[in-house]
Amino acid sequence: MRRNCILSLFLIAASAQFAPGQDHTFGLFLNNAAKASPGYLLLPPIHNGYTYLIDNNGQVVHSWNGGNSEPGRMAYLLTNGHLLRSDSLPGQGPPIGGGDGGRFREFDWDGNVLWTYQYATSTYALHHDFKRLPNGNIIALMVEVKSPAQMAAAGFRPDILQPGGDGNLAPDAVVEIQPIYPSGGQIVWEWHVWDHLVQSYDSAKSNYGTPAAHPELVDPNSSYPTKIAAFWNHMNGIDYNADLDQIMLSVRGNSEVWIIDHSTTKAEAASHSGGRYGNGGDLLYRWGNPSMYGAGKAADEIFYQQHDTQWVAKGLPGAGNVLIMNNGVKRPAGNYSSVDEFVPSVDSNGNYSPAGGSAYAPQKLAWTYAGSGTEQYYEPDIAGAERMANGNTLICYGTHGVIEEVTSAGEIVWKYVNPVVQTGPLAQGQTPSLDAKNENMNSVFKVRKYAPDFPGLVGRDLTPKGPLEKYSITYVNGAALQAGPGAPGAIMSVTGSGLADGAAASMTTPPPTTLAGTTVQITDSTGATISCPLLFASASQLNLLVPTECAKGAATVTIRRGAASTAWVSASIESVAPGLFSINGTGKGVGSIQAQRVDAGGVRSDVPVFSYSASAKQFVSTPIDLGAATDQLYLTLYGTGIRGYSSLSAISAAIGGVAAPVVSASAYAQFPGLDYVTVGPLPRTLAGKGESNIVLTVDGRTANTVTVNIK
Repeated sequence: MRRNCILSLFLIAASAQFAPGQDHTFGLFLNNAAKASPGYLLLPPIHNGYTYLIDNNGQVVHSWNGGNSEPGRMAYLLTNGHLLRSDSLPGQGPPIGGGDGGRFREFDWDGNVLWTYQYATSTYALHHDFKRLPNGNIIALMVEVKSPAQMAAAGFRPDILQPGGDGNLAPDAVVEIQPIYPSGGQIVWEWHVWDHLVQSYDSAKSNYGTPAAHPELVDPNSSYPTKIAAFWNHMNGIDYNADLDQIMLSVRGNSEVWIIDHSTTKAEAASHSGGRYGNGGDLLYRWGNPSMYGAGKAADEIFYQQHDTQWVAKGLPGAGNVLIMNNGVKRPAGNYSSVDEFVPSVDSNGNYSPAGGSAYAPQKLAWTYAGSGTEQYYEPDIAGAERMANGNTLICYGTHGVIEEVTSAGEIVWKYVNPVVQTGPLAQGQTPSLDAKNENMNSVFKVRKYAPDFPGLVGRDLTPKGPLEKYSITYVNGAALQAGPGAPGAIMSVTGSGLADGAAASMTTPPPTTLAGTTVQITDSTGATISCPLLFASASQLNLLVPTECAKGAATVTIRRGAASTAWVSASIESVAPGLFSINGTGKGVGSIQAQRVDAGGVRSDVPVFSYSASAKQFVSTPIDLGAATDQLYLTLYGTGIRGYSSLSAISAAIGGVAAPVVSASAYAQFPGLDYVTVGPLPRTLAGKGESNIVLTVDGRTANTVTVNIK
């Protein structure tokens, strides 16, 4: 009878079903650990004040609270572990329709604000992107207002501006800010596109000339008869090359990349001579749309309102090449976005081959990736990309909130979807609403990933703290079916939806760590990640064993179907987590108990504790007769999470409020996770108690209450 009773417990534990969970809409979808680059993703959601640092398993390891300020639009981790973040100050700068900035703040690792600098008025403001220089200064994009009179003086056609605005133009500039702590800064260098114009419309103006003969200058009428937006250049990305002392700009309004000399003085930057390359602030190089300088036609355009232009950093595959997120707006081949890479025509000294009446080289891309099927995205407004040390490319599909890592061969090896909206993280299964621009509230401008050996991360606490997305799944004691801690060797149950490919029960000892296509891992308080033996798996429930080597403390349980994370749940691990099985698999009512009588002659016999009621369609208690005065009756209680007890004296049992001696307690060797406690002989004072509660306490932790019927 003992073996049949124990077997029934496991059948019950394997078949109990709970409420369904949620569809998978957020968080980690894929982590090919063998191919994904190691590191930590810095995530600044557009519509939230928090900035998060996330590991490859989709768990938050750190965060900074920026209050109610949305980013404007980016944040970067510094080599000292500080966070440099731009803040959006809507309404304080010129209206540009998106990408508003205006303020910088530097946070230390603990979230304290060390520096604040605000640069926004009705006539100028910081926006979109910035870059920290090796000397600690910051170069940043700035928009400034030019009146219709100033436009006319610069040779703009009078009908070049799109209708609907106030008639003013908002061209771009670059400023270099020297921080003054704890607040303030000084502009120590600046460059303005307004100083580098050429036009063939008005011969009376000083900048009159032939644009095709001056690719180093910008033609304000190059798009005509297509009209320009008030936010004309619409720069959205900036990068710096320390070896060449050059700045790269993503000019969305022109669908071009521009490169300028940073070695100039302020005066030289406003002129056409001086600096390391002798050209003052004129463009050293431009690429992506040669029709903007009269060296090509519409068919020669390669970029379509791109974002996030950058040099591939030294030491990385493709170092010195230019990587860009080509949004593909009005692409002749169709609206889709791609990550493009090209090799600029530059020598080792930083000099670029002159255009000479034709387009700057090269003539084609060195590499491109656009995805396919459901993994091909179209990003009309924002997005970014970054090269990883292993040659992979990290891609942010901004308005979708999707972040992927792909190999050079185009294989997706990591995928994550941002769950954070204006009100905070959403629950798994929810979908984001739309913002004022009719784009998803979980949008992300772009992201950056930092290697584990990045100086700003060395020595920092990067303990996983769980996922961003919220879950309604349950994590309960496998016997008690109540929330609480787990214990090494204990049976626990996780419920949700989409947890496994089908239903399967373990038929081996030890149990497998993969069942029905699902694996479960526990990351313990030391950061160790350990696979759990699985007893049962279905789409809505998993029964598992807490690995014996798990350390005590806070932990995270990760459920994976294949390489993707299906769900997460926070947990804690303690030495003991006692739970008692009930025969009906509910964690309450008639206990899963074996009773044994020992008569005066030492003869042992089993005593029925329960029987099946066909009318009730469940097990019901069978009254136990204590027998003759010389008989002794013992009960064996089956449970889990008990085996780690400190001493037998630390275990107590009471039946119907009457203390019962604890004789033994141990793991049941033949069945993984199953423990037992034997109590007895039962006190004779229990006679006639009827249905009685059994209260078991182990090392100060009380198990769920089950019952036994004493005649």
